[in-house]
Amino acid sequence: MTESSRKLRRGFLSLEEENEKLREEIDALHAASEAREQQLLAVTHAMDDILLEVENQRNTLKKKNKQLLELNAYIRSINDAMNSILIVVGIDGMVSQVNRVFMEDLGWTEDEFSHIHVDSLFPKAIISHLHKETKLQLESFVVSYITQRSHLEFETTLYRSNGTLTESVYLVKGEQFYSHQGKLQGILLTATDISELRHREEALQHSQQALENRNTELADTLYQLKSAQQQLVQAEKLASLGQLVAGVAHEINNPISFIIGNVHALKRNAERLETYLSSVQTDLSQEHQSLKDELRIDAVMNELAPTIEDVMEAAGRVSGIVEDLSYSSAQQAEKSPVDLSDVISLAIKWVSANRELKNTIHFKSTASTVVLGHKGQLVQVIVNLLNNALDACKIADEPRVDIDVGENDAYGWLTVTDNGPGLNEAQIGKIFDPFFTTKNVGEGTGLGLAISYQLVMEHNGSLDVVNVANGGARFTLSLPLAKSS
Repeated sequence: MTESSRKLRRGFLSLEEENEKLREEIDALHAASEAREQQLLAVTHAMDDILLEVENQRNTLKKKNKQLLELNAYIRSINDAMNSILIVVGIDGMVSQVNRVFMEDLGWTEDEFSHIHVDSLFPKAIISHLHKETKLQLESFVVSYITQRSHLEFETTLYRSNGTLTESVYLVKGEQFYSHQGKLQGILLTATDISELRHREEALQHSQQALENRNTELADTLYQLKSAQQQLVQAEKLASLGQLVAGVAHEINNPISFIIGNVHALKRNAERLETYLSSVQTDLSQEHQSLKDELRIDAVMNELAPTIEDVMEAAGRVSGIVEDLSYSSAQQAEKSPVDLSDVISLAIKWVSANRELKNTIHFKSTASTVVLGHKGQLVQVIVNLLNNALDACKIADEPRVDIDVGENDAYGWLTVTDNGPGLNEAQIGKIFDPFFTTKNVGEGTGLGLAISYQLVMEHNGSLDVVNVANGGARFTLSLPLAKSS
């Protein structure tokens, strides 16, 4: 083989080696290209997944945003549908949200309310009060008060956008509100117009007052009707009593006067007879002594004086009845100015003359109370009241009768109060009826108060009785003042 052939072969072998190397490099590049392509494909798939996730999240956010917008619109529609003012306030005291009623009632626009400080909506007196009651020093006294107390409630007027106060009165309530993490976000205020409610309450109060006044008038009218009915019944009873008196007083007075006169004569004769017998009984013969013992002359003489006293007492009682009956049938006497204190003093003197009284009657004469009446008849009325009071309290450990005097408007009055057992309802209803008495049988005629009542009615006055709290009864006599008449 020639040298050239060998050179050519070596060159060919060298070229094949280079081609082999080149082929290996190409294969390596191809493998690297495939690996890069695989990586790019993997990255592309990952990017597709990321883009898909982003798109899904974007759609989710759009959906949530739409729901949020719908929720906000729903909440706003609810707030606007409220009849009360709604104010959302931040910690700094600035208004962040309001409803339709706020803007309509106070005249603010949507562009203006975000510049409103909550304290500027309230009168100075309210803010001053909140300031005094608040220890916290925040940028708003309203916010400070609610932050400290957790709640706010008061009635007030509010400032409009033009600086004038509303005519309406609002019930303002405030509460705190927090984030979902429990952080204080601000306060929520509501203000409800209660003017109409207050007007209705005032109208209702006026109606209730008018109704109460009407009820009072009706009750007074009913009381007057009952009083008139009672007076009519009483007048009929007294009229019947007056008809009875004319015959009874005449028929009884003459015989009882004869009895009383003869009893007095009998008493004198008995005393003379007793004196005579006492002087002769020491020298009696045996026959006369036997006759004296047989006839029980000593016993007769011992019984004679008490018997005469009993007859005199009974006759006196009958005479008293006739005298009471005479008072009840008497014509109305002429009336003149009379001082009640003088009448009471005279009545006490008369009552004390027939009773052993030891500081039982208590009366302190005060300023003169002059009424129009008949002095004698008024003395008789007060004597009856005192006698009844003394009889009622005689069972008490320390019997006491108090007399008070005074005047009221056009009437003078006196009260007689005892510390006895008092009266029950049935007794109070019949106490002025003729022949009704609360005393034991034989101790009262039941005519004293009936006659007293008639005399007081003839004086255009009144006579009433009530029980007192500590026991006992109080009779009240009212008579027209002389100056009024």
